Amino acid sequence: MNTMKKLAAIVLALVMATALCIPALADEGTHTISLKENDTHSYYVYQVLTGTRANESNEKLYDLDWGADAIADPGDVNDFVASITAEGLSEKDIVQRVAAKVETSGTDRDTLSSRSPLSGLATGYYLLVDTDGKTDSRAGGIDPAYLHVICVVENINGLEIKYSATESHKEITGDTLGDATEQEPRSPEAPTIDNVSIGDTVYYRITADVPANAAAYDYYYFVINDTLDQGLTLNPESIAVYAVENDTTPLSAQNQLKADADYSVKTGEASDPCSFQVGLIDAKEHAGDTIIVTCSAVLNENATIGETPNRNTSTVTYSKYPNYNYGGEKKGPGTGFPDPKDLDALGETPASVTETYTTGIEIRKVDENGNVLTGAEFTITGDSTETVLVSYETFTVAEKGEYYRLNNGTYIIAEDTEIAPDQHDGKRYDKSVTYTPMDTTGEGAAEAKAEVGPDGVVRFIGLGAGTYTITETKTPEGYNTL
Repeated sequence: MNTMKKLAAIVLALVMATALCIPALADEGTHTISLKENDTHSYYVYQVLTGTRANESNEKLYDLDWGADAIADPGDVNDFVASITAEGLSEKDIVQRVAAKVETSGTDRDTLSSRSPLSGLATGYYLLVDTDGKTDSRAGGIDPAYLHVICVVENINGLEIKYSATESHKEITGDTLGDATEQEPRSPEAPTIDNVSIGDTVYYRITADVPANAAAYDYYYFVINDTLDQGLTLNPESIAVYAVENDTTPLSAQNQLKADADYSVKTGEASDPCSFQVGLIDAKEHAGDTIIVTCSAVLNENATIGETPNRNTSTVTYSKYPNYNYGGEKKGPGTGFPDPKDLDALGETPASVTETYTTGIEIRKVDENGNVLTGAEFTITGDSTETVLVSYETFTVAEKGEYYRLNNGTYIIAEDTEIAPDQHDGKRYDKSVTYTPMDTTGEGAAEAKAEVGPDGVVRFIGLGAGTYTITETKTPEGYNTL
């Protein structure tokens, strides 16, 4: 970690790694500071020390004295400067010692945000406290992750408080029914939606960037979290991790990382509520790299059917504050995942989501008067089936059931429809649904068959995009085959 000693050439050995002295046009007397437009944080501003600048070409300050927000009886200013420029101090140590000399309990505070620059600042050193800051009971004050020190010698336009941030993106690269790998990664055309059959395999690619400033941390967490809906079953052996220059770099054995040596993987109960997690053991080694995780999952019999998608969601958990003490190197198998004590100093990217859809076909067998016919059997043949679910609805009499049974043998929801008493049997029914998987085999076209249920309906569900042929292979006695 950088310490104030290493930056002694700047402003009288009083600048720390989190301190910033940014030259701008000279402004006699007082100065104005503004934040970069993309900084969404706001900060309380406290004057720690005042000083005099020798000349415009020299940023060193002389005649240092305590600032307006220093605590009562802060001690000798020169002793204080010596204490924060001592050898071996971490950034956390330094900002804590600075904060200990500032009265932060008052309510009359100057506030700085990207929408509200702060003017009237005298030359000197200021403590910025992120308004999102939390009390650190271990330190007896403000969590050092939320503290920043700046040096003001001139106007500062576009002050940048460096937080660590990353972004992640997830896409579908292919599936059993097709191949989407010709799409450019992260392009608007890169698919995040597909339509497959139950039993099909869906292939995914997760892309996330390790910030370049990760190298400045004592330890950097970088964990990719992936969560599959219950309709998708992870193939754990499919997980592969790569570190590349950028997201257009071809993946190869040369840039593939090694499990347990470069990263750790959690699955099952160990990763709950995620389906799996990948934690880089030493993310600092990959500062500035793009990390790519490839994996696959099978659409299973629990898949939602129709307009509701089966989602795969990914996020990245990362170290958020450069001046926080994360505990140094944590190398070795099984490491790379956050220590509970560090959770408040971590960030998480917005979720990146892919959606997999599957659909179904319902066939209702009735006579010329609309009455239910049983005994019919249908066979579905298609080029996109792996497993077809046959869905049956069974209705049983129940005192407070939701359904009526009409005279033609069909059922409707009682509360949604006004039905004359002579149009139904006067009873209430509850509905239950059973799913029977029909495995399909063979190359090319595959088929499944089933008889209609007691309601005269057969439903083939779990079908992906494709062409299907439905044939009546068993006909009720006295009726012609379709």
